[in-house]
Amino acid sequence: MHPTRQQADAGFAAEEAAGIPRSAPGRNYRDPNHKPELLFALTPFDAMCGFQPVAQSRALLAELALPELTFIEDALAQPEPIRAAFTAVLTHPEPWAAVEALARRAARATDGPLLAARLAYRDHGCDVGVLLTVLLNYVHLSPGECVYLDAGTVHAYLRGTAVEIMANSDNVLRCGLTAKHVDVPELLRIAEFTELAQPRWSVQTARIDVPVPDFHLTRLVVEGRGVICDEGPVIALCVQGEVSIDDVALGPGQAAFVPARTSSAVAGDGVLFLAGTPVNGQPSW
Repeated sequence: MHPTRQQADAGFAAEEAAGIPRSAPGRNYRDPNHKPELLFALTPFDAMCGFQPVAQSRALLAELALPELTFIEDALAQPEPIRAAFTAVLTHPEPWAAVEALARRAARATDGPLLAARLAYRDHGCDVGVLLTVLLNYVHLSPGECVYLDAGTVHAYLRGTAVEIMANSDNVLRCGLTAKHVDVPELLRIAEFTELAQPRWSVQTARIDVPVPDFHLTRLVVEGRGVICDEGPVIALCVQGEVSIDDVALGPGQAAFVPARTSSAVAGDGVLFLAGTPVNGQPSW
């Protein structure tokens, strides 16, 4: 999960004042910026994004009928069900029996939250993050589909290849499915405990805009010759075929930086992603 700009600013200042080196493994806030992100699937992609409606979590737990997960059902019956359940999972003193019980039930799953549990357990073993699959939205993206994640949205990417673009920050609060620093109290303090009924982000045109001024993303199919004109700087990433930008040839996985206020000739046969930023508050494409 990533903080808001205000949370990041306060957290960064506090850790600076405490003298924690910015490169320290246990540091949460390495800069004072937020980190919203957009993910564009290149292959079939599985993820968990935001809290699913409480009714869905209750229905799933009732269907599973696992005694080891009763403590999550009890938490979902409290006045603030999402906060209570998320806290119960992350602060449970001995969640391992519950993780193993859920993993056994999910061992042959091919879709939905149980697939997320199977993938999480396959890659991370007996990790408390496996239990979060009963609270978070399971999202399967087909190539060309997107998710946008604002501050406070708990998420995990489980399987697949995608293009990801985010604000200029390295602030991450982790709670599971990782070998990196985990800070449960801080995450519980700043997480957004609301339902996210639809994690997907609508893609109507080649350019994808998001509700923050930090970035936008364009998918450009190159067939022959053309020109890129932009007032702001752009990073061009080739994901398919071969494309040249001026005299720079790009193949899949290669990128080029296009300086601000320039026109660049584009030629070839392939697919580019163009990562740009608005100029003076206005979109630059």
